[in-house]
Amino acid sequence: MHYVVRRTMNPAADLERSWSAWGGEYAEHPLMLSIDEFVDHLDVSYDDDASEVAEIINDETSLTIARCPVTGLWASVHHDGLSSYELSSQTLDDAIVEAGAARHTYMTGGCCAVEPLSYHHVRDDIYVFTCNSICAQHDS
Repeated sequence: MHYVVRRTMNPAADLERSWSAWGGEYAEHPLMLSIDEFVDHLDVSYDDDASEVAEIINDETSLTIARCPVTGLWASVHHDGLSSYELSSQTLDDAIVEAGAARHTYMTGGCCAVEPLSYHHVRDDIYVFTCNSICAQHDS
């Protein structure tokens, strides 16, 4: 069991989704995302069905566009796993204390929480997640 800390406004969605979006950006339609430079050449519009637009983007670009199963919003997938920071604690209680005492902003992520299992509120928008494993996040 591993413990990580993550800032989020919707930990339930994070847990079910189990992937991170580029810049934490979500939108009601794929074309509302900050991806103009990738899709300018595609024959798609806001009037087209969002699922069809996402499929075209996925087929024709290097992006992966997915819909969050909880919120129904669209995002450009950054990576599988949740962007987070590894905690050194060995128990959940200690992890909550460690995360609460830290002075870090936890704005991006230093590791990926792979197969997150549960979340626990620390304060404000800071949560400790338990997960099966972690891996390095090389591009944050």
